[in-house]
Amino acid sequence: MLKNWSERKKEICVVIVMLLLIVLVTGFPYLKNGISGYDKDLLYHLLRVEGIKDALLQGKFPVHIYENFFNGYGYGSPLFYPDLFFVIPAILRILGFSPSVTWKLFALLLTTTASLSTYFCFKYIIRDWRYAVTGTTLLMLSQFYLADLMLRVGISEYLAFIFLPMLVAGIYDFFQRDGKKVYLMGIAFAGMLLSHTIMTFIGIVITVVIFIMMFLHPQKRKLFFEKKRMGKLIITAFVTLLGTSYYLFPMLEQMKSADYGYLLPWVHVSEYVQPFSVLFYSTGYFYNVAYVGVGIPLLLLVFCRAIYGRPKNKWADGFYFSGIFLFLMTTTLFPWRLLDNTIFNMLQFPFRLYPYALCFFILGICMILSEHSEKPQAKTIRGLIIALTIFFGIWQNYTVLQEYIEKYTTDLSEEFIARNNNYVGRGEWLPISLEEDVTTLTAAGVVLCDGKEIETTRFQGSVEFTISNENGIEYEVPLIYYKGYRAVLTDEKNETRELTVQESEHGLVEVQNETGLKGDVRVFYQETWIQRISNWISILTVIGILLMLVMKHRKSKKKSE
Repeated sequence: MLKNWSERKKEICVVIVMLLLIVLVTGFPYLKNGISGYDKDLLYHLLRVEGIKDALLQGKFPVHIYENFFNGYGYGSPLFYPDLFFVIPAILRILGFSPSVTWKLFALLLTTTASLSTYFCFKYIIRDWRYAVTGTTLLMLSQFYLADLMLRVGISEYLAFIFLPMLVAGIYDFFQRDGKKVYLMGIAFAGMLLSHTIMTFIGIVITVVIFIMMFLHPQKRKLFFEKKRMGKLIITAFVTLLGTSYYLFPMLEQMKSADYGYLLPWVHVSEYVQPFSVLFYSTGYFYNVAYVGVGIPLLLLVFCRAIYGRPKNKWADGFYFSGIFLFLMTTTLFPWRLLDNTIFNMLQFPFRLYPYALCFFILGICMILSEHSEKPQAKTIRGLIIALTIFFGIWQNYTVLQEYIEKYTTDLSEEFIARNNNYVGRGEWLPISLEEDVTTLTAAGVVLCDGKEIETTRFQGSVEFTISNENGIEYEVPLIYYKGYRAVLTDEKNETRELTVQESEHGLVEVQNETGLKGDVRVFYQETWIQRISNWISILTVIGILLMLVMKHRKSKKKSE
């Protein structure tokens, strides 16, 4: 008993030290003033935080339109691109933290959370906390993770990294354990879906491939016919769908309501493939094209498989070789040109496979090493791996800091962010018909009718104007069109009438006054009935999960008594 407690205390202490080292190595560039990195993505994410902050202060949640984009024209990014977890930095902004400090605190919070998630999931698979520490350090201080956060500022993608190890652990549990932790797959897909849709897409494809391979495996095929195991999987998938419905169904509704920029691919996946030689870079960076290597520590560990031979646990080989294959898929060795006009073009950049490649490869390596943990040199090898990883992690950040980040460091202020409110990347969530002068902020922020300007006022995202007798039928309002906008007219008798709203030929909100009414018109965004129903489905699902957990806890407590 005392021996177990001593081991437990040692594990806790080592994990705490691991977390501190990972956070310190990852975050030391943040000791500088301002934030460094790809300024367009950086400003877009900071504008998202400001948009959520403004909405929360108005009592609006979930957020559907960022009212701070395009000088008040608004941007429906949250209708397509999930932002649930961005509530955290928005609350920090409400509490008075500057945009720069908010970003740094949020990034380091994600680093800590991703480290813990990786550690516990690796420990569950490997069953050895020492190699879970080794694997977590290798992954979190890898070239790609550091470059993604510090240079590319891919905060949404990095957020999805928290859930990647959960997906792997859930799959492993389904096929290799008793299937009691299948729910990890549900948490993983829900978290990814509410973080980064492309990471979710890759996860679905990889999961489907693994399930097909297992079904073709004579010994694993029988697991598909176990009612209890498959029942849990089906229930997990159904609950995940219901829990994320508040985002998923409204997104599909918007996609059917109008044509948006995502329908016009601006890149083919084969155009941004990295050369094979890049895998051997000792430090790395990337924007669209990745110049991020596998990393010196991992390149040295490639030879472990050859040295130790075939592992007892076949999953170790599966992870090891899958990781290598995914690494090779990011290079010109893979025929990406054949997939340019397929659904796989959704990846945009092959380097998006890196997180999965790293996770699989590192997990495979650590599983192989753990099988030889009783050998005298095992402790030395673990220590050397961690020391090398920390050294090259520091070198990666220092090198990038000196060569690249210095050029892109900006001391961001609220005023600077507010002035630069048209950063939306390629504008995937803008109507295709939207004219360029809106996105470049040269459009007139007034209501137009038959070419005439009508005086308007704005209040918390709404546009108000007055219709008189001489006005025409169609009124183009300075708001980018998304399904959900309403127009309410209040006449001289203080009676209200609903006016028809549709998309104008310029991609803006158009109000129709076909019956020739006159009075004061207020145009504002209100949830559609699909959004309202979806919200309640998600809320009731979460409540149901919580009640089930409480009941399960009480039941287990009674049994123990």
